[in-house]
Amino acid sequence: MRNPLLIRAAALVLSSLLLASACGSRSSSVRVTSIGTGGFENTGHTCVVTRAGEVECWGDNEEGELGDGTMRSSRHPVVVKGLTKAVAVSAGGNWSCAIVSGGKVRCWGFETLGSDGGPRQTSSPVPIPINGIAKAVKISVSGNGCALISGGTIKCWGGLNSDRLGDGKSEGDWSGRGFFPPVEVVGIHDAIDVSVGYSHSCAVLANGRVKCWGENQYGEIGDGKMWDGNPDNVLTDLSPVFVKGIRNARAVAVGDGDSCALLSDGSIKCWGDNQMGQLGVSNAEMWVALEKMLPHHVSHAAVLRAARTANLHPKAVKGIDATIIRAIRTVTLRPTAVTGIHSAIAISMGDYHACALISGGSIECWGQAGDWIKGFKVVGALGDGKASHGHVSVAGGDPKHGYSYDFSPIPVRAKGISDATAVSAGAVHTCAVLRSGAVECWGGNNYGQLGSSVNGSSLVPSRVRGLK
Repeated sequence: MRNPLLIRAAALVLSSLLLASACGSRSSSVRVTSIGTGGFENTGHTCVVTRAGEVECWGDNEEGELGDGTMRSSRHPVVVKGLTKAVAVSAGGNWSCAIVSGGKVRCWGFETLGSDGGPRQTSSPVPIPINGIAKAVKISVSGNGCALISGGTIKCWGGLNSDRLGDGKSEGDWSGRGFFPPVEVVGIHDAIDVSVGYSHSCAVLANGRVKCWGENQYGEIGDGKMWDGNPDNVLTDLSPVFVKGIRNARAVAVGDGDSCALLSDGSIKCWGDNQMGQLGVSNAEMWVALEKMLPHHVSHAAVLRAARTANLHPKAVKGIDATIIRAIRTVTLRPTAVTGIHSAIAISMGDYHACALISGGSIECWGQAGDWIKGFKVVGALGDGKASHGHVSVAGGDPKHGYSYDFSPIPVRAKGISDATAVSAGAVHTCAVLRSGAVECWGGNNYGQLGSSVNGSSLVPSRVRGLK
């Protein structure tokens, strides 16, 4: 099973569709109407739809995810070949997809392999059609792809394992026969939103409830269950299941082992993995919740020990009361309100951080802010100007030789942004569309995914240059 502190998974990237109606009318100078950010580990790329209906991308291009016919990374926007009349875009770990006129879907990059039903096992640096999808109105790609179809059904495709597609079937991994073609998700006929993470997906239904499917290692499915650490008991929901306690959602975003729902009152609730504060719950609130559930005799030290091993099978945790482990899991298995968020109008999740667009145009982010992997440093994913947030998670030794992660469980405001209309969180970077149609990005920049004149990471938003 994956350890999120050692293996960075493909990033969730939620395609941010038009949000002008929520933020006021935009001027005639608007250049960008949709944005998606992708990446995995310390890589990243960004794609946007321009007002001319073209798609422009920049950043990492080792698998052709920029779509310009090459595999050369670019610090400046390049035009995706052969795409016209695009209306929405989403970027995954190392691939990208767009909805074009008529609701058809075209994709490019690594995970495009065979998703059109063909046997290809090499990346495509130019868009290819995804056969079997029409009338798509929303798209999200990460570990696989899903499209919300006009009328409320959802179709999913691609990925390395069919167990994540939501059609109720298990056909195992791809085994060299190409990625999986589109299938319809069972039991969903009135969806209004969909989001795809590395190994699970979620959808919002017309009645405000949320259903999720796929892998359930950290409780990200939201049904109150999670993997117990026993290799023989890996949890995967082949068909969508209801998230407990969510009945008034209007949007959903998922990451690598975690999920969040934007509620009708502007608040956000999250569930699943919280090792880097990506659920937006403060330490104080966590302790208050634990104290209400734990026996009076349990010591603070015992809880700390349990917190570090909460993902292990109870039988493997010597000297720790299983009651403590269950209590800690309950805090993250139950959808919990993000601290201080009350008027959000959109949400996006990366691997281990999330950002919310606030009514009025500001952006609040929380979770992983940066990492130090064997001496390689990436900072700034939260955009608040700080290089450190007082919370550090370390694995594999000290920061110089192992893995160290800085994070903030409390939402912080991205500096200098007050008129955003969309936000998209990638693996280690984040971007926002402003009311003018300009784009600003912040965070990791080792592949040029910020698209600006900044060299290296940026702690604060910087303007993307060269958009057509």
